[in-house]
Parts: sequence; C-alpha cells; structure tokens
Amino acid sequence: MQTVAQPNSNSPLLLQISQTINSFMDQLNTVLRNSQVFNHTSLQISSWDAGGKLKEFTCFVAEMQPDVIALQETHLNPGDKLKIPNYTAYRTDRTTHRGGGTALLLKNSIDHHPTTIASTSFEDTSANLDLPNNNNISITSIYRPPHGRINTQELDRLFSQSSKAIVVGDYNAKHPAWSVGRSNTNGSIIHDNIGNNNLVLLAPLEPTHFPYHHPSSSNLDFVILKNISSGDATSINDLSSDHNPVSFEININANLASPATNVNITNWSIFCETIYKRIPGNPKMNTIAEVDDCIRQFTCNITTAVNLATKSVLLLVLLDNSPVLLLTKSNSKITLESITNKLFIPHTKGRHANCRKKFTRILLTLTITDGMKRFKVSTLRTILPMK
Repeated sequence: MQTVAQPNSNSPLLLQISQTINSFMDQLNTVLRNSQVFNHTSLQISSWDAGGKLKEFTCFVAEMQPDVIALQETHLNPGDKLKIPNYTAYRTDRTTHRGGGTALLLKNSIDHHPTTIASTSFEDTSANLDLPNNNNISITSIYRPPHGRINTQELDRLFSQSSKAIVVGDYNAKHPAWSVGRSNTNGSIIHDNIGNNNLVLLAPLEPTHFPYHHPSSSNLDFVILKNISSGDATSINDLSSDHNPVSFEININANLASPATNVNITNWSIFCETIYKRIPGNPKMNTIAEVDDCIRQFTCNITTAVNLATKSVLLLVLLDNSPVLLLTKSNSKITLESITNKLFIPHTKGRHANCRKKFTRILLTLTITDGMKRFKVSTLRTILPMK
C-alpha cells in the first residue's frame, strides 16, 4: 500500500491528519505482512509423480492449496517453464536422457532457501524451511528410478541437512510394511535403514501406483520423517498419471521420542515381602536416640526393599502419539478397503482418468461405522453422463 502524499498547505491540522493516516497505513501493512507468515503447527504437502502430465496440475493445486508441492517425473527440459501463482519453484531437470526430473514448490508465505544434495541413487530437489521459533526443517522431493540398487550412504545424506527432515516422493520401493505384496531389494534396504536410524515412514493405506498395462497396484509414494513422529497420508484418486497424488499432513511440532530408554520397573510383591521381613512391628522407642535410630533403620529398609524389587529395563517401543484422525483411519482399514474395492477397480484407473471428458464425477459421501463412532469418508466415483 502507498502512503498519502504530504499536503502543500502549511496548516498544522492538515499536516497532523496526514501523519496520522500514514501511521495507520504503516500499521496496516505490518498486520498484512504478519498475517501471511507461516505460523501453523502442521505442514500440508501434496506429492505427485506426474509422468510428464503437469498441465492438469494447476487446478488441483488451486483446490488443495498445500504449503509444499513435491513433483516427480516432471519430464521438463531446461527451457520449459514451471510456474504456479503464489509459489516459488525449484527444480532439477534430467539432462542426460528423456524422463525423470523433480521439483519442489513452496508457498511464498514460508521463509526458505534452496539446498543441494549430491546423489546418484536419487533424483532430488531440496530446500530448507526457516519456520518460526527456530523450527528449521529440510524437505526433499525425490524420484528413485525403478532399476538399480539404493546407496545407503546417499540415503543417509538426505537426512543430514537438518535436525528435522522430510523426504517425500516416488521411491519405487515395495515392502509389506507399507505396500501390498512382496518386497523388492530397495524396499528391504529402506525398511532396514528406517529401523536402524530411528526414522518414521508415513504412507497412505490406499495404493498410489496403478500400472496402465498390469492389474496390480502398490504403494510407491510415501514420506520418510526424521525427528517428526506424527502425520496423516491420503492417496487421492485424481489426475491422469499412473500415480495418484498423495496428500500429507505433517505435525511439525511432534518430535520423535528417543529410540531406547532405560526404565526402572518395580515388582511391588517383592517390595512388600522385603518390608515385611525387615521392619519389626513394634520397635522400642523410649528415648530420643532410640527414635532417631528407628527412623534410620526404617529409611534404610525402605531403600533396600526398593533396590531389591526394582530392575532397569531397556524400552525400545516408541510411545504412540499419532493424531486421532490417523488412529481412526488405521482402526477402520479393513472397512475402508472393502468399500474402496467395491467402488474402484485398480487396473482401470488410468483408462478412467484419461477419458475424463467422457465421464461426469460426483462426490459420493459414505458413512462408515467404526465401533461406537461414526464418521464420513468422501470418495470420487465416475459414472456415465445421462443422455
């Protein structure tokens, strides 16, 4: 906003009014700037392996309005443009041969700066988010080609940029821990690396990859978190790539608990038995010295009983502080999958998406009963247009 020009008149009243208006405009500009600063507790991320079909993505972004957009297989050449209003784009184009490429688009309201991570196992684009309260998070959009073996040192390097890290994209890695079916080599490597480094993998319950010429489906698109323990993921049946876009909601204030903690566990039956044997029922206390001596013996017996009945145990189980939405979704996994299978045939996903103009989409709202709770799940369904 522009300030009001100073009046030509020498009138003190007009000068005072002008100064008041300018002061008000300065305060208003400050309020507007502060309102655009990212100050949320969660980070909304949309990730999509576009397969080179980026033109239709603009409308999807306008509807979802995520804080961060991670793209894989952009298929862009250095001369191609990638611009979405209100976002700053960073990209890594594949220049050796056709295909590949990654990009990261960040909302202009988020303070950030781009970073570089050298890798031959992954195609990646990275940035560091400079969030309020010194909450700095590195975020990376990665694409792992389906052939070849992941280098674990390069995988570790993706998480070495900051104390908190988010690495999201198409890993082309399968494992029963997050996908239906058998694991492949890279899936086993990632699974072991997550366990060895106290990381968290967040993947949707629904498949994300639907090959055009094969009836199987799998989950290849997920996020791995460092020192962040809470979030939610949803595979969205939209857009015409053979990969669904995936929406992530990451609780950036939920730190990951220590992977191993020593906990003292007391056996109270042993404690009571030791107390019963060591402390007499009616001690002699006729003098002050005898009272002091009884107190010392009582304290010593209590301490001894606690030490004899207590053992130190190494606790390796992480405390569950998942959000209510994620827990509800996990508890209802079987019900959601059964309903999804009735509405949706996986191997026809690409055919339906590519013939979008010949179909009309309606929003079908389903009510699912999970124990004593009722909640709604929205599913996109395609039907033939009425003549």
